[in-house]
Amino acid sequence: MSEKETKKDNASNKKDTKEKVVTKYDLKVQRREEAKAKAKRDRLVGNVTGVVIVAALFCLVISFPIRSYLAINETYAIVNGEKVSRVEFDYNYNVSLNNYMNQYGSYMSMLGMDLSGDLSTQMYSDQLTFQDFFTQMAIENIVNNKALREKAEAEGFTYDTGADYADFTERLKSAASEAGVTEKDFIRSNYGTFATLSRISGFVKESLYLSAYYDSVMDAEMPSNEEAESYYNENADEYDSVDYRLLTVEAKLSEAPTEEETTAAMAEAKKEAEKALMKVAKEGELNENVTNTYAPYLLREWLFDSSRKAGDTTMIENTSANSYYVVAFENRYLDETPTVNVRGIITTEDAQAILEEWQGGAATEESFAELCDSYNDPSLVSSTGGLMENIRPGMMSEDMEAWLSDSARKAGDTVAISPEEDGYSYVLYYLSEGDPFWMVSAKNTLLGTAMEAYMEEITADISIEDPKENLKYLYISENETDNNSSTDSETGSDAADGSEAPEGSDTAAGTDADAASNTDAANNAAGSSGAQ
Repeated sequence: MSEKETKKDNASNKKDTKEKVVTKYDLKVQRREEAKAKAKRDRLVGNVTGVVIVAALFCLVISFPIRSYLAINETYAIVNGEKVSRVEFDYNYNVSLNNYMNQYGSYMSMLGMDLSGDLSTQMYSDQLTFQDFFTQMAIENIVNNKALREKAEAEGFTYDTGADYADFTERLKSAASEAGVTEKDFIRSNYGTFATLSRISGFVKESLYLSAYYDSVMDAEMPSNEEAESYYNENADEYDSVDYRLLTVEAKLSEAPTEEETTAAMAEAKKEAEKALMKVAKEGELNENVTNTYAPYLLREWLFDSSRKAGDTTMIENTSANSYYVVAFENRYLDETPTVNVRGIITTEDAQAILEEWQGGAATEESFAELCDSYNDPSLVSSTGGLMENIRPGMMSEDMEAWLSDSARKAGDTVAISPEEDGYSYVLYYLSEGDPFWMVSAKNTLLGTAMEAYMEEITADISIEDPKENLKYLYISENETDNNSSTDSETGSDAADGSEAPEGSDTAAGTDADAASNTDAANNAAGSSGAQ
């Protein structure tokens, strides 16, 4: 990745949802992988064995205070003329690493990355290791922080971080307790070898301050309804939905067919597909409210052709799957179904018991929000009070969708739901309807573009100096990083075989605006400690 591309990636970790849709299954895989990785790290920390030479151990003990002093005082890099210590770098490195792995860990594991292994020996590209990659991400984060702080202070922005920092320390204690380690060891494990609470407190408070400032900038940049409608009119294919019917005719092949046999079988399948054209409008499987993102790749162009009309049929060859798609078009429209705003608890505990606990108390929205903070795992729900905004009911389980979409639903309604296929239980407190999902999505796209431009502008003159030659990525050619960026894009794109994109995760509906932040500072400090 080029420096500019990496900025863009940091700016919108979730912006590219069309190519990187995270399913419930992906989230489960990710949590399992992270749990295994964490267990392995704990074993490595707690069970180091082997022959230790006494002299070497003595040297290590003697040198540690010196190394600690250097970590605090020695210059690791220089950003915008300010010296960056090893402690500050490690803090940003680990926060960037943890946030990235929380979001993409399952994918990286599937690609062969050892999440608990030595990142300095695992290649991210031809010349950069994953350690280099996260080093670049950490420096970019520091660059963004310096630029934001400069803007915030110039504007006289103030924000009391006291309550947020207290919440951070409480989460820190809770996470350390759950991990079965001391708070001191937990901090070192998550923020760097030389990290202590007193040493990182300034960085955490600054992150909280910059998060509040960044939110204020986002509020000012939020597009209007009129701007969202204008954007939709220019990009209708991205937001419209279609209804269509589909039959799939597969070639009848042996286990190891020759090329000649495959050709003959496909010829027969084509004949069957031609016959299926006459019945697909009545017998085809109905697919409703399908957006461009979720339509099979090979069908998208045909389905979203502006000339398409009800009753049109076609057959499309899927060579990689040795089959034919037979399709009948029914309708195209803009889905105006409103999103919903709720407070929610996602838990593996008894959801009904949690709901009854709330009902037996004050039974107010405030008390429900407090219960959310007590029961929610920050790695699943990082928002305060379990707030979930602009949720698309159609992306939830059937029973949750039915409850959320009920026309009788009113503010203050609650429910406990345990979908059989999910593995998690939900306690929901209904707040209100939101904008239609297409408008939320359009606004978030425009907001992401605006915030990306804002961050590029304020960081344009920020300098990076590497007096100790710690930043290898700075010396890699532009061609190398550009080529790697191209590969990343191809990896995340839809498969050319026409396979359908997976369904989106439950939380995908309302998170683009949060992802528009171009700095991990905007969301790392308050939630990162509980993510491990």
